[in-house]
Amino acid sequence: MLEGSATVQQNSSEEGCGQAVFQSSGPVSQHAHALTFSSLNGTRYLFDSATSTLHPWPWGVEGEVLDRLYEVSDEDLCARADFSPALARYVRLWRKQAGAFGQYKADSTLNNTAKKAPAVQGVWPSLMANLILVVTDACNLRCRYCILGGTYEGFKPLREQHMSWETAKAAVDHFIALNSRPAFQAMHDRKINISFFGGEPLLRGDLIQRVVEYAESKESPHSGYWIDFGLTTNLTYLPDKLAAFLAEHEVGVLVSMDGPERTHDACRVDAAGHGSFKRMRQNLEKFRAIAPAYYARHVQSVITINGNSDLRAIYEFFESGDPLVPKIGFLGFVRDLENSEFHRLNPIDRGRLWEQYEELREEYRQRKRKGLRLAKGEFLYRLFEEGLRILHQRLMLGGETRRMAYTGTCQPGRRLAVSTDGQFHMCERINEHFPIGDVQSGVDWARTAAILQRYYDALPDCDNCWARPICGTCMANNCRGDQFDFGTRCDHLRFELAHRLRLLCTILEENPTAFDEGDGFVEEARFLEPIL
Repeated sequence: MLEGSATVQQNSSEEGCGQAVFQSSGPVSQHAHALTFSSLNGTRYLFDSATSTLHPWPWGVEGEVLDRLYEVSDEDLCARADFSPALARYVRLWRKQAGAFGQYKADSTLNNTAKKAPAVQGVWPSLMANLILVVTDACNLRCRYCILGGTYEGFKPLREQHMSWETAKAAVDHFIALNSRPAFQAMHDRKINISFFGGEPLLRGDLIQRVVEYAESKESPHSGYWIDFGLTTNLTYLPDKLAAFLAEHEVGVLVSMDGPERTHDACRVDAAGHGSFKRMRQNLEKFRAIAPAYYARHVQSVITINGNSDLRAIYEFFESGDPLVPKIGFLGFVRDLENSEFHRLNPIDRGRLWEQYEELREEYRQRKRKGLRLAKGEFLYRLFEEGLRILHQRLMLGGETRRMAYTGTCQPGRRLAVSTDGQFHMCERINEHFPIGDVQSGVDWARTAAILQRYYDALPDCDNCWARPICGTCMANNCRGDQFDFGTRCDHLRFELAHRLRLLCTILEENPTAFDEGDGFVEEARFLEPIL
């Protein structure tokens, strides 16, 4: 994600290391409430989903044996011949300490029951901190993998529709009113964000300037908040006056940049099929010449990786030291990488992609082994470390069990995306079949709750999925037309999470402080008897 400068965060469903095309080649055994896997060094581990704890694990305790372990009582553990005394003691201690290795009991406040959506409705308005204005549906490029290219169900192709000033003003007024509620009066220095999206938002530079100036006029020493601004752009269109305005008001700019010219121009083309790299780079030069300090701090790049991207070339491009190449604010993958419409026309060379990915993984691993830090703007950070850090934070590493709602979906209403016609949506990535209000009537919280309930009702059998506490899927990823359809996404996500757990444990074996924290699950295991 983009740190510092505020910009629309084009979050991909698969944080960090990608999708099912990057599958772990090591032994993995999936169970309803646990996953057993091996690190790259051959050490066996178990992930307990009820408590999000990781455990060193003996080889051979798999399949039906492991299923029985989750079913038997402490007394039966000691009596059964298929569990060693050391394993029985280990399991009993962790059951007592954290509730691991036990029968899972669904919690109605955290899973897909009818109590889920209404329970949080009253909190939603206070959480809203991001306003995304889709200022135009028009774009001067025709990127081959674009979700608005007419090949993705439920997403309308690019149109020549533009947001009016009246619509933008009404949206800003509603957003500021929500953030000026009495509950916020005692809070100070609270950041809220207004971002501009498209289409290509810089085609509406006039509206962007007017919105920024209007929103800034609403700030006061007593407002309790300050507003930052951002936009996502292909940067092939940038008038001098607009560049100067963005720099003066410190608007965060996230530039779509897929790597060196050949890689970038493979997909990011105009209507005539011509690449856009040269025009984008010329405008980067303009930006940097106008305000070099602003450029270094507030201009970042966003990379979209498809199944035929040259990962090695991208890595070398962003690590080249070229001062014109912005640091990476976000790295994402083509929607539905494994089964996208784009890749039906452009089949993935999985062997080549995996080979490059594995090479870069080893470079990342060596850097972590040596204790070298990665900056957030580096390619290896965005490809590997960002996702590993998120996973590391979700594990129970010496603290209390972290209970989380199923899947990684955010609460609808925390972000507010406004389409060109003034319709409110949960975010800029969801299709148009799930509006939650409009600029005339505001957010319809009852409707929002009903959409969230539909999502939870459509979930597969999360109660019997080991990945439920670390799942990263969301409503925007799984909308198909006016329905929520998970298809094969759950299988893909489990493959990815198994691979990530494997890499995380490998790195922590080789450097327990690799993520600026002690390796909690190893530290806690030190006082336990070894499993023989």
